[in-house]
Amino acid sequence: MAGSLPAWHSRSADGRGQSRYYSKDEMVHQIRDLATELFFIQSGTVRFGAVDHEGKELIARDLDSDHWFMFR
Repeated sequence: MAGSLPAWHSRSADGRGQSRYYSKDEMVHQIRDLATELFFIQSGTVRFGAVDHEGKELIARDLDSDHWFMFR
């Protein structure tokens, strides 16, 4: 794998873990998606935000390596 690709470790609700690689600007989760995983950021940055109906982007937070997140 290329060194520039961020890697997130994901653990599903049933306890099984797996690693996944996402490209820059690839969506990890969208508002209507079912939340079933815990994500641990191994490398790279995850940006949390939203886009309004006019196309303006709101950036709420950036998380870097060694942080974790989940959705409820």
